[in-house]
Amino acid sequence: MIIKFQFLLILSFCVLFPLQNFAQKNKKSTEKYENAKKLLQRGDFENGNKALNQLIIDDSTYAQPYLLLAELFYNAQDYKGMIPIYERCALNCAKTYPNIFVLLGNSLVYVGEVKKAKLNFEKFIKIKDTNPELKAMAEEELKKCDFSLDLMSKPVPFNPQNLGNLVNSICDEYYPNLSPDELTMIFTRKIPKYSGADPASENTQEDFYISSFLNGNWTKAIPIPGSVNTANNEGAQTISGDGQLMIFAACNRLDGMGQCDLYFSKKVNGKWNTSKNIGNVVNTVNWESQPSISSDGRTIYFSSERPGGNGQSDIWKTTMNEYNKWATPVNLGNVINTRGAETSPFIHQDGKTLYFCSNGLMGVGGFDIYFSKLNEEGKWSEPKNLGYPINTTKDEIGLVVNAQGNKAYITSSRDGGTGLQDLYFFELYKEARPESVTYIKGKVFDKETKKALKAEFELKDLKTGLSVTKSFSDESDGSFMICITPGKDYGLFVSSEGHMFYSENINLTSISPSQKPFEIEIPIEQIKKGSKIILKNIFFNTDSFDIKNNSESELNKLISFMNSNISIKIEVGGHTDNKGKPAYNLDLSQKRAKAVYDFLVKKGVVAARLKFKGFGDTVPISTNDTEEGRALNRRTEMKIVE
Repeated sequence: MIIKFQFLLILSFCVLFPLQNFAQKNKKSTEKYENAKKLLQRGDFENGNKALNQLIIDDSTYAQPYLLLAELFYNAQDYKGMIPIYERCALNCAKTYPNIFVLLGNSLVYVGEVKKAKLNFEKFIKIKDTNPELKAMAEEELKKCDFSLDLMSKPVPFNPQNLGNLVNSICDEYYPNLSPDELTMIFTRKIPKYSGADPASENTQEDFYISSFLNGNWTKAIPIPGSVNTANNEGAQTISGDGQLMIFAACNRLDGMGQCDLYFSKKVNGKWNTSKNIGNVVNTVNWESQPSISSDGRTIYFSSERPGGNGQSDIWKTTMNEYNKWATPVNLGNVINTRGAETSPFIHQDGKTLYFCSNGLMGVGGFDIYFSKLNEEGKWSEPKNLGYPINTTKDEIGLVVNAQGNKAYITSSRDGGTGLQDLYFFELYKEARPESVTYIKGKVFDKETKKALKAEFELKDLKTGLSVTKSFSDESDGSFMICITPGKDYGLFVSSEGHMFYSENINLTSISPSQKPFEIEIPIEQIKKGSKIILKNIFFNTDSFDIKNNSESELNKLISFMNSNISIKIEVGGHTDNKGKPAYNLDLSQKRAKAVYDFLVKKGVVAARLKFKGFGDTVPISTNDTEEGRALNRRTEMKIVE
């Protein structure tokens, strides 16, 4: 529907709204025309074709045979073949059927002949007593031609590279989804329902496929592991930044609420489980499809034909509330949405750059790709056309951009592909890039047994204390991944039942856009006497024992740990580097340990469960000969003493 929508709209409009003076033919010609229609309806295209061509020879001013003949080319997706037929009709039937100029103009736009299309729209507009609605449409198309020609005169950099025949096949491949580390791609493939079926026919179904990037190449794509693929269609998938939650569209299911609904599946032990309908807060009796989930997994952007929108389909969003339920969707408003159709939203991992398709904004063709940015006030910027030749005179079905923001992936049926629609990537020009995002990637395991652990991990903005994202590592191998946006100071907190919690400080306040990702292994100690951890997000000013405000997230995690393990007693230990006199360092470390002790007591931890001790510079964990080593030695620790 997306690919042909704009074209079909104008085609049907022209046919449904003929002029009052449309020539009425004699009974004999009308009977011949009806017989030709019946031949085509029975599938006898050869004789139906001959009959239509003979009618045109008998009376070249009779428009109906031309239109029906052109429709045969349209149904065969031979759009170039339509044009000579429309041109003959325009030459011979224009007086009795001037609508032909709009049909011809729209067809010329679709195949890229915009200048010739413009001339035909101008011819139609000059004709008096035409249908007002069709004239308004032609005037709008004329404006689009001017806009398109202007864009085409200023091409943007674009050099698409096919992903290769291990990803692409003789079938359609579309809607790619790329993991933040760019090592895993999940996409939709339309496969034959049975052996020997034509992949271009209706005897196909949509399934999810997966490929990995190894040694500089994509591996052969295979059906995604688990039970999310069914004998019916699944498509337009989107996956959260941690790789654990998939949202996708499915149509005409028994548990569906409308034509197409949003569903979800979760990754368990490396496999995607059976999907479930996301529910009637998000889904309606109308069409909901093409979701895009934010990297934290808490906001879904999607296209919908639900009531309350601005046009044929709008982009909406739903956000997970404090009870982990999806809230009532909100329309993105008339800066993004138009009286036309908006589809295929993609929200980048930066959380503020939205790419989408629209046929209601000025563009090169029918559906073009645009981007808009969310400002600090929560308002979207005026959408900007991605430019030619990324956008063509045909319909584009969207794109996705990698976390770093410099590479985009699209679907295309251009010459040189391996099949029908293929997946391509290209370097995205700077003006259209989102904010660069990096990621933390790691594995959680038991320090003693080396066994992988299912652990909860949370990333917090230390300045605000707000949670950026929260999820779980994969139980099968302990792996996890989190997207992080530069410019903030983060605390990473990891916890698993029966184990000490783990913390890490990730300060990106002075990061460069080319910052490499963080790849860490997290060994967690079991809860037992003598186990200890470094509290890496407790901060003091130089030569001071006043706790900084950005330490509260770590201190609150420690309190939560104490409350969850009521039988333990701990010692808070303070440590310094060797700069300064030993006596001074010992006193400072003692005061810092006591400051943490006092905070915990003030927040309700029973004092009898706490001890504190300063060690000065007597227990270094790194060299004191470098600034990096001294920074590691300046630390606060927590040890279980009972």
